[in-house]
Amino acid sequence: MKRRDAARCSFTTAPCSRSRKLEKGEAVYTQGDRGDTFYVVLEGTAVFQRVQEGGGDRAVTVRTANRGVGFGEQALLTGSARETSVIATAPMEVLQIDKAVFLSTCQQQMIQKNRRCKELLCQVPCFKRFDQS
Repeated sequence: MKRRDAARCSFTTAPCSRSRKLEKGEAVYTQGDRGDTFYVVLEGTAVFQRVQEGGGDRAVTVRTANRGVGFGEQALLTGSARETSVIATAPMEVLQIDKAVFLSTCQQQMIQKNRRCKELLCQVPCFKRFDQS
């Protein structure tokens, strides 16, 4: 299973995740919005555009996203406003994951990674004495 497909599987069964379809030119979210959702592109493509202060209304494309790409985590983790607008460049579908589910899933993954790291380190002779199982 590819990494992005594995990520999709863990979130698609979450009770607070849902699919959203967008048309070309439609915004997933707009620069300055409050961040309470993480997104994964299921189908289609999008551009991330930023309007610079003092730059008028001219938006600069800073990134693109296609199938399997997740985005929106910075606003969730920092509480800051969205720094870019995300616009569909073709019909697209995104998976929307609520903040609580996103943070809980990240925490669970960190716990699992820490457990695996400890198991590996305990197999190294000089670290065996630190095994506090």
